[in-house]
Amino acid sequence: MKNIILLLISLTLVSCTTTLVVSSEFSKVTKFKKGNPVVYPDFTITYVGYPETKYPPAGYRAHNFKIESKSRKYLVHYINGGEVSPAQFEVQGQKYMLELVSSLAAHTILKNNEMIIWKFEEWQKRYHETIHGKQ
Repeated sequence: MKNIILLLISLTLVSCTTTLVVSSEFSKVTKFKKGNPVVYPDFTITYVGYPETKYPPAGYRAHNFKIESKSRKYLVHYINGGEVSPAQFEVQGQKYMLELVSSLAAHTILKNNEMIIWKFEEWQKRYHETIHGKQ
């Protein structure tokens, strides 16, 4: 009987879903998973999944991310398909760039569960260097 109770407790613990909180730095490739917050110095971003809408059109995929800072909460929409470009958003007056699929600034392909978040000024500098070379 004691073994059965221990087995049931073990199965219950294994079946519970836990939220893993990940800390990250700007300009670094970071893995994300639906519902798991990623903490940056200025805000927390959580992947919430695909929107339940007919937009965007076929061949495109939209991703929603929830941004939470000390002062507000809102969604950032990232759409990929066609031209791959970052999504720009702002938190407390600071601009940021969210890259999925590929990074124009880091000049790399990202996996389906990877993102890079840049402060806008750093992204702009690295993007310019990628396009025009270091000067």
